Amino acid sequence: MEVGQKVKYTGTEFKDFMLGTYTIVDIKNVFATVRIENEHDGVYVPMQDVEVIEEEN
Repeated sequence: MEVGQKVKYTGTEFKDFMLGTYTIVDIKNVFATVRIENEHDGVYVPMQDVEVIEEEN
């Protein structure tokens, strides 16, 4: 995972309101979390709760 990659949230805790795609804006390896944001909100979530979306060329 890298800052700037597009991801989608696949966890269960926030699944009802974290829909759509997000962008990784920060990575905290010490806590195994990433900050993901879209145009509406941003939140730190566990790394295992996001899935990188393949970008089409």
